[in-house]
Amino acid sequence: MIRISPDNWAPIGVDSLEVAADEAVREVENNVLITAGPGAGKTELLAQRACFLLQTGLCPPPKRILAISFKRDAARNLKDRVELRCGNEIARRFDSMTFDAFSKTLLDRFRLGLPANWQPSEDYQIDFTINRQNQMQSILETALGRADYTHAQIQQFNARTFARDYLTSTPLCSLNNHAALSVWGYLLKGLSPSRVIFTMIGRLAGYILHCNPLLVQAIRSTYVYAFLDEFQDTTQIQYDLTSVCFKGSQTIMTAVGDDKQRIMIWAGAVRDAFNLFIDDFAAIPKHLISNYRSVPELVQIQHSISQALSPGIRRSVSRVSSSDSTEVCRALLFSDDNAEAEYLSHTISEWISENEIPCREVCILVRQTPNRYVDKLIDKLRQSGIKARIESELQDLLAEPITSLLISMLRLIVLKKSPADWSKVTDFLLRTSNADEDACGEIEDSLGVFLTESRQAMENTEAWTVESVEARLEVVTGFLGNDTIRNFFQQYRQGTYYDDLMNSLARELCDRLATMNWKDAIFDFEGHDSIPMMTLHKSKGLEFHTVVFIGLEDQALWGYNNNPDEETCGFFVAFSRAKERVVLTASLSRPDRFGRCQSQTIDTIRPLYDLLSQAGVELEEVNTDQMS
Repeated sequence: MIRISPDNWAPIGVDSLEVAADEAVREVENNVLITAGPGAGKTELLAQRACFLLQTGLCPPPKRILAISFKRDAARNLKDRVELRCGNEIARRFDSMTFDAFSKTLLDRFRLGLPANWQPSEDYQIDFTINRQNQMQSILETALGRADYTHAQIQQFNARTFARDYLTSTPLCSLNNHAALSVWGYLLKGLSPSRVIFTMIGRLAGYILHCNPLLVQAIRSTYVYAFLDEFQDTTQIQYDLTSVCFKGSQTIMTAVGDDKQRIMIWAGAVRDAFNLFIDDFAAIPKHLISNYRSVPELVQIQHSISQALSPGIRRSVSRVSSSDSTEVCRALLFSDDNAEAEYLSHTISEWISENEIPCREVCILVRQTPNRYVDKLIDKLRQSGIKARIESELQDLLAEPITSLLISMLRLIVLKKSPADWSKVTDFLLRTSNADEDACGEIEDSLGVFLTESRQAMENTEAWTVESVEARLEVVTGFLGNDTIRNFFQQYRQGTYYDDLMNSLARELCDRLATMNWKDAIFDFEGHDSIPMMTLHKSKGLEFHTVVFIGLEDQALWGYNNNPDEETCGFFVAFSRAKERVVLTASLSRPDRFGRCQSQTIDTIRPLYDLLSQAGVELEEVNTDQMS
């Protein structure tokens, strides 16, 4: 690679960066904290910064850059952007992963660096049920019963919050709560295989570093630059791990986030993470004011909401053209959820058929429990020939690297020609084979033969079961190399996580193959031509032409009384996903979780409606007899 002089380097793929962003991209001496609103290009800034450091040689081989994101799709998006701008060769020294993946990689590679009584079994399982109240209650009764706790003593612990309040509340080097130690011992040593959750993995990773200072030195020597994305959602566990890794080191840190989008306090996010980072890492604060996502009319409303969270905050400046529509935001009140579904299905049909807005550009958001709010709308849309689905459960699976790789392989088998997938798969094979460019032809020939054989085998299979789909996936991973995959994606090295993902993928595909061919099953799994529906937490980092937020009601935003700021942040997140239009709905009647009709109110959250009113958006009562 020919290095570019830092003075001659220019941003790639964008016309320019605002002054503060350009300064942050080129910073090589100080840690930086960048605060920015929605649509400010925070991910793009990190991608440009990676390109600057790699292309100018300021991060010379074999040094690397570590980027840690909160969500899997955000980590993959950032990696893809760097590869697109830099090329695969130098982008190989850019490691983009989630905190969970980073923690799991440390645990899998250096598990034996833990004291013997803290080492999980090599085949440990990630058991997501541990956090469920009933399961934790059973664990407490067994683990604490073995530790001679009486039934009355066990009942004093809240099973719903035990993991957060006791099990992972403090670094393991300073954990001295007997009940927490007993549960740790039971999950790690009393079960075969050991069972853990990701927060436990985070604490174990931190303990590995605490016990092995030479490993900390190796990490600091390897990663001379580190990026932290969505920093406002960083949990105490993640902050502690970051501090052990890099606090007081020569590694240059860049953290980006938006405190107006702080919606993970309930999950343990650090309340004052920005100021803490500035103090602990002597970081220089910078603020971005551009909004490259939303039309000016929506940015104006966003500012009204953001002022409630941060009085005196600077107004963001929209960098896109004004909307042609006279109704960029509406707040609608319905008599019941039947009328709401009827109106929305009719309106969405018009957007798609008359305004030619793609299905994937219309997103339905809810605060939580999507089924209660969207099931009737899904049925109404289906009657109009429009597909819609709740994506919350699929989002994480789709964001997994192994899922992306296997779907590319399946598309090549089914579609025969798919240039982007061909490039992706051959690049993976070339990178993992340690072969030079001259071997590319052999790799492509081998891939072509495999695809032909697989196509014939799949065409000869009349009916698909979960077992047969999983067997077909195993044939594909066998060609790619199971050990190769696990070594390349280090989060799959140990435990059953990799096998669990393969089984989940097989089940999802099998469900669709009962009524679809392979091509349609793959497209349906990915959500092609389907309106996405999700919780506002799952929408973080995403953007859509139109956002419909269903259920702006007291019962949906039930935490508003106790945490008005956090619920307002959630509302701000939902609102700011939109590029050109926002529709907010409330219903005076909606079924509860048992299907019983229940009255809804908007009294407690009235301040949110007042914010909209101040921005010129008044609540409208909708008569569904007038479908307009």
